[in-house]
Amino acid sequence: MSVLLAAESGWIISHLNYIKTIYKDIKNKNQEFKFHFYDKLFEINCQFLRDNQFVKAIDGVVDTDNNDKNKQKRKRKLGINSSIFKEIKFVKESFEEIMRGNLRDDFFLRTGIGVGDNNKEARGASGNFFKKSAQKFEEFFGANLRDEPVVVNFKRMEYVFPGNCEFYSHDVGNIEDKLEGKEFDFVLMDPPWWNKFVRRKRERSTESGYKMMHNDELLKIPMDKLLKTNGVVGVWCSNAQSHYSDVIEKIFPNWGIKPVATWYWIKVTRSGHPICNFRYQSVKQPYELIIFGIKIHNEGVKIPDKKILISIPSSVHSHKPPLTEVVRQFLPENPKCLEIFARYLLPNWTSYGLEVLKFQHEWLFT
Repeated sequence: MSVLLAAESGWIISHLNYIKTIYKDIKNKNQEFKFHFYDKLFEINCQFLRDNQFVKAIDGVVDTDNNDKNKQKRKRKLGINSSIFKEIKFVKESFEEIMRGNLRDDFFLRTGIGVGDNNKEARGASGNFFKKSAQKFEEFFGANLRDEPVVVNFKRMEYVFPGNCEFYSHDVGNIEDKLEGKEFDFVLMDPPWWNKFVRRKRERSTESGYKMMHNDELLKIPMDKLLKTNGVVGVWCSNAQSHYSDVIEKIFPNWGIKPVATWYWIKVTRSGHPICNFRYQSVKQPYELIIFGIKIHNEGVKIPDKKILISIPSSVHSHKPPLTEVVRQFLPENPKCLEIFARYLLPNWTSYGLEVLKFQHEWLFT
């Protein structure tokens, strides 16, 4: 199970627990094996710091940017949009509400917020992951029709597939032709938003980059043909105002979709502290957004607004936590689910994108 705690304002979830659960028993050549996932990817022991920030922290230089008594002054100085200010305030207070009392001790390690080793194990695991998973594939379709996960040899490498999954390694521009009229109750996507950080990273290392898309390219996805009449679409979005505005004002209207809810995924360390400080300015925050929408004439689906998800993130960029167990309660029984721009497979889902097997390498499960 990925849900550790369900509260009125949201959930504490575990990506790693979910992986361990769905791959508990894996069959390879009709023999059952016990596999251990490469959990160093989740060894997030302290806040995310750049190397120069880590050196300053070790030297005792304190970051006071999150000091509450200065937030109004910063707001005036930077001219921050009042809606963004309210959003940050809401997410921070909701996070503190869920984590109040003994909950942090119940689900997280009892350690302080310190700088530790600057997540050395997780950063090393991330680099190792990209080196080993750099293989590029031709277009293909695959599926595992069994109920249990299996190990499959493909392109002279072994991969682990969860039960009852199907996947398409194709460009999103061909999705209508490849899915051949299939419709889904839930369509989830984590678009490769145009991002300066990822672009710089790609310039340094071809293994760690991926093809980014300008927001206008997302308009071409035929969502009206992929989504059932009472279906739900969910879009992962950074807290960049430009991306959020484009989803609400351009992408959704072009798809014939109306927004109904925004959830906030707060990334925390293994001790339950945010991976960076909440800052009352338009800079990096410890959370990302999931924007939900339904077809314009759909009145039958109710997705609650302003929910909080809290989890320890993977150290690999765009390795989002699964939403299966959280959104299930808002979908029909045995829903048909599709993930676009998928980077890993899920049981009972259809996955589509050029990196569908990115996290299915057998070496991650040994």
